Amino acid sequence: MRDSEAIEAEIRNLYKLADAYGVSGAAALIAEARVKAESKAIKQRADIEASVDRQVRLAIAQRVSDVAKSTASARDQAAAQMLVNAQVAAGLVPAMRAAELVKDQIADLPLLAAIEAARTRGLTTEAERATKALADQRAARADLTTAERSAQFNTDMAAGNDRLAQMREELRLVGATDMERVRALATLKATQEAQKYNPGDRAAYIEQQVAIAVGAQQLVEKQAELNAELRATADLFDTIDQSAQRAAQGMADAFGNAGTAIGDALTVMTGYYADQAKLQEAHKAAITAAGDDQQQIDRENRLFSLRSSSQQISAFGDMTAAAKGFFKEGSSGYQALATAERHSASSSSRCRFVRSHRMRSRPAARSPTASRESRSGRPRP
Repeated sequence: MRDSEAIEAEIRNLYKLADAYGVSGAAALIAEARVKAESKAIKQRADIEASVDRQVRLAIAQRVSDVAKSTASARDQAAAQMLVNAQVAAGLVPAMRAAELVKDQIADLPLLAAIEAARTRGLTTEAERATKALADQRAARADLTTAERSAQFNTDMAAGNDRLAQMREELRLVGATDMERVRALATLKATQEAQKYNPGDRAAYIEQQVAIAVGAQQLVEKQAELNAELRATADLFDTIDQSAQRAAQGMADAFGNAGTAIGDALTVMTGYYADQAKLQEAHKAAITAAGDDQQQIDRENRLFSLRSSSQQISAFGDMTAAAKGFFKEGSSGYQALATAERHSASSSSRCRFVRSHRMRSRPAARSPTASRESRSGRPRP
């Protein structure tokens, strides 16, 4: 009967304990004490509330003891850390070994406390055993440290030897082509890395790594070739444009207004192609720099389209202005071309993203060659 009553009390108190966890830590402590005390008091026919009080006091004492132990451990760790810090500051211990020394001192604390307790109580045998255990622990730790340092030394020396081999190979390859250098260095590096694999797998790994390096170099060379072609095209058109400007000046000096008109038309076309070549080169570089950023690529494509259109409109306006030189000022042909020039200038001003020095309107009396020079920033010869 008492067992059944005790079990029922334990069940009831466990549910109360579950509820107490939602109230506070103190409520949970009391409820947990009741779980342990009430059932026992029922079986022993003892005072239930007195048993609960004793169990609460026991739980409190246990928690105080646990916290005191944790505090003492933290205090010992702090003392060990301060001691090592002082040794490092005095130059007695390398800073790189500080953490290792703190860990070792903390590991010795339990046995040091045991030795002190044994001596305090006069337990000679126990003190000797604890002292021997401490000595054995320190010796084993020293052996482990020595082995770990040897392993680290071997690893670092192997890495150094690999680097020396790479430097010797780089020295041997001085004067070789970029592809020869890439292939040879990739082979050496892959051979060094392959040592960690099974012997039968090493050749496949080396072959793969060399193929990756060669492929990357091929991409670099192809990109360099394309960039060189774009630069060469831009330089060619720029040279043609400069030559055309000099020729235009000569025709203007030799043939007056008619020569000026012919020269202006020539420089407008050569200048347009030179600007287009430079624009294409800059556009290609921007697309390459964007990488996989599709939004940046789309923005660059829109900007390139607007700039290209603006150059075409500007060139059309300049050609129209140049053509006016073939007509007498005030004639119907002259007036028609002047009107077309104004429309071209208006369209050009509406193009966004075009550099400000390419958006200026051109007065009718101004030479298109001079306008071209203002936009390009190049002085007339």
